[in-house]
Amino acid sequence: MRKKINSLVQISICLIMVVLTSFLLGNVYADCKCDVNVSISETDLKKSDKFTVDVNISNIQSEMGIMAFGTTIDYDKTSLTIEKIEGLNNWETPVNGSSFNVENGKIAITKSGFAKENETIIRITFQVTEESKKDLNVTLKEISLSDGTGIVKVEDISKSITVKNGSNKKNSNKGKGTIITVIIVLAVLGLIIYKNKNTKKK
Repeated sequence: MRKKINSLVQISICLIMVVLTSFLLGNVYADCKCDVNVSISETDLKKSDKFTVDVNISNIQSEMGIMAFGTTIDYDKTSLTIEKIEGLNNWETPVNGSSFNVENGKIAITKSGFAKENETIIRITFQVTEESKKDLNVTLKEISLSDGTGIVKVEDISKSITVKNGSNKKNSNKGKGTIITVIIVLAVLGLIIYKNKNTKKK
């Protein structure tokens, strides 16, 4: 019995090492295929509302099955906050500081076993803030999956949501940046003209 357990542990460690190496190198591709899609519980929201985003896999074409998943969650942090992330169907629950980085949105998790059927990997619960803009997007970037032999790359997925009482204001820093640039240019031109006048007087 102990030999079997030790054997399983060794196999698991080897598989995890392959997956981690694949994610780090980024150029070891698996022969398997898998589709990824995102479903949102509600797309018409109000401030303070909560909604969930499910990351699902389907059409898995692999003898072994999918056992690792990685992505980067991109969203407007002034408009949305992540309340909770949970792993479903024996997928690891992302933990900030290890399998999840709340600062850059990166996630890298494994499954206890192999996914061979259509299923949900993770469920993310968002809350709309009081400072929320009206039109928002939740995007999954750099999506990667693995069956233990390499990685499968999937194109970015983006979903739109609308906050009914959200602000229509766009990033005001862009306008401020333009004004500051104009002021600097005018100041430099003024110095050049002033120096030229003084040079001519001499």
